[in-house]
Amino acid sequence: MDITKIVLNPVRLRIIQFLAIHNTSTVLQISNKISDIPKTTLYRHINILEENKIIKVVSENKIRGATEKVYSINSEIPPDISPQDLSTSFLLDLLSKFTNYFENKENDPVKDMVFLQTATFTLTDEEYTLFLNELSQIFLKYTEFDMCNDRKVRTLSTISLPNK
Repeated sequence: MDITKIVLNPVRLRIIQFLAIHNTSTVLQISNKISDIPKTTLYRHINILEENKIIKVVSENKIRGATEKVYSINSEIPPDISPQDLSTSFLLDLLSKFTNYFENKENDPVKDMVFLQTATFTLTDEEYTLFLNELSQIFLKYTEFDMCNDRKVRTLSTISLPNK
């Protein structure tokens, strides 16, 4: 399967993002946080990610005669997947989300708090690392909320690129 098709799927992208934040998780843990996706759908997408070596099983737990797998992102990206492919997939996914959102004329960007923002920093590598660590802590704090009736799934993407 083409890496773009694997990563561009919104469910698989959410699984990857969840594992990127939490390092390791079981399907149950992922399902509890991404509760708007049916478990059978989640299992199917996790299997696709595992088969294509995007995620891997890092351990297995025996629970009442069943085996529960613990997953993490595969740090050894297969040689046929380039960083450019992953970046392109990420950007195409964002473009797809924006296109889908704006195609629905009933959507209200102001009410929905849709925005694009770019900030340019002049920082040393050490200062930038500190900034990224602080930003990660903020992201982590707000990804811990469980789904409920008044919460919406929102996407906030960050891209870091040197101006060369």
